[in-house]
Amino acid sequence: MIKPPRLRKGGKIGIVCPAGGADLVAIKRGMDELRKLGYDVVPGRNLKKLAKTGFFSAKAKDRAIELMNMFEDEEIGAIISSRGGYGCMELLNQLDYEAIKENPKPFVGFSDITALLIAFNQLSNLITFHGPMIGDLLWIEKPEQAKKNLENLLNVISNPEPIGEIKNPSGAPYIQTIGDGIARGALIGGNLTLISSLMGTPYQVKVLNKIVLIEDVDEPPYRVHRYLTQLELGGIIEEASGFIVGEFTNTPKRPGPSIEEVLREKLSNKPSIYGLACGHGTYRLTLPMGCRAVLDAESRKLIIEEEAVS
Repeated sequence: MIKPPRLRKGGKIGIVCPAGGADLVAIKRGMDELRKLGYDVVPGRNLKKLAKTGFFSAKAKDRAIELMNMFEDEEIGAIISSRGGYGCMELLNQLDYEAIKENPKPFVGFSDITALLIAFNQLSNLITFHGPMIGDLLWIEKPEQAKKNLENLLNVISNPEPIGEIKNPSGAPYIQTIGDGIARGALIGGNLTLISSLMGTPYQVKVLNKIVLIEDVDEPPYRVHRYLTQLELGGIIEEASGFIVGEFTNTPKRPGPSIEEVLREKLSNKPSIYGLACGHGTYRLTLPMGCRAVLDAESRKLIIEEEAVS
């Protein structure tokens, strides 16, 4: 895997809108915080227009151009997504993966951005970062925690040393063991809905001997069961080394099994944990997708064995 050059203090950070349009108040607060920390913030062309096209921040062609411009700009030291929402899958056949490979830099996001994290991993051989976004509504709802999430991200993409153990912050959910055992392999994955949606396409996630991250929001247990059954039928669960389950937030209450019961049914035969503070919850840890890791499910420990940037 290509480890992108580390983000240097005072470097330029590009902000892109590859999916939906973000809350402008949240974006401004996030960018202002980056500036306070000494970074030069460069809004993408679509963010500057402050327009929306249907579900999206702009037409697919314009979103793809914005993203490629950021990668090809030699002065940009890192790229952070403004928000997820919906739309990244539209871009997958419009990007120049060789150009991205030749211009590696930290690329950050989660939720719908999962489609890009996986594609850059697999087609550009680039380590990517499942982490907080600049347009997160936490900047409005819980600004102090949003600041801590951002500082954790900046530390990960700026520090060319082995990351070590990933621990939940104080106050975050308790990590549970779903399936015992020790798993080793590179990290891959992200949002469960996106992983499921990519099945059967050229951009389907490749998980053989890898540790797979899944998380989601607003999904009732029966749909989580459906997504996991799709992964099961596609051989994903069998091929994976183990599973890290992040948070499943805003789960609609319905009669029937809980999310935890669904996870135990589907993943208990693999080393698996549930409750790592990443994804749509309040605490949004940064995970380097593509880095080698060890998951000790019984001890509920995840250790990143190498540095994520060079």
